[in-house]
Amino acid sequence: MTPYTERDRVLALAAVFQAVYLVQTLAQKGTAETEAFHTSVGSILIFDAEGTEDIFHGADGLATGLQLVRDKLSGQDGLSNMELTRYILAVIQLEGRLARNEPILRKLQEGIDGVVRQDEYFAETHESETYHSSVIAGLAHVYTDTLSNLPPRIMVNGKFIANREIADKIRTALLAGVRAAVLWRQVGGRRRQLVFGRKRYVEGARQLLEDMQAGGGVH
Repeated sequence: MTPYTERDRVLALAAVFQAVYLVQTLAQKGTAETEAFHTSVGSILIFDAEGTEDIFHGADGLATGLQLVRDKLSGQDGLSNMELTRYILAVIQLEGRLARNEPILRKLQEGIDGVVRQDEYFAETHESETYHSSVIAGLAHVYTDTLSNLPPRIMVNGKFIANREIADKIRTALLAGVRAAVLWRQVGGRRRQLVFGRKRYVEGARQLLEDMQAGGGVH
């Protein structure tokens, strides 16, 4: 088995940052970047990928998350977005609680399996590149039925949270964030690295973004 690399950890952490950013923008603006949302939602439904990058169908779909890792961990954004930092830490903490709760973990897996089958049905009957609203609603229900019962309960602020469709997308993005945090831990990510190893993450994210720019993937 190939050992996990720094690249794997950077991508997984970028996925956490990106999902949390989606939560924030959905709550505050009622919308989110389509490609970023599609990448994050899709990662929830993939379990048998051969490598970290395959979970996200390549690194390009994580461009938003990589930019956040680069800017936040390097201090470029200063203290301008403490809410985003709070969400990130809450998602990572929630994943830790999940890892120690076998019944919730099993229920979560069963719920996602059911949505995967639903997604396969819509993939066969619809040509849309975006996820069907029923799949989003299904994932939101899985989050409500499992992770929302674990402390700390993540309190999301924003003027659009009362909109049911947006609320479903927010819960789905939170689920994607926890899924990414699971992956981050599996590939060797630890909370202490966000303090003592942040330079490696910043450089890794910067290199990945430069590679995308060289290939015409990010502007």
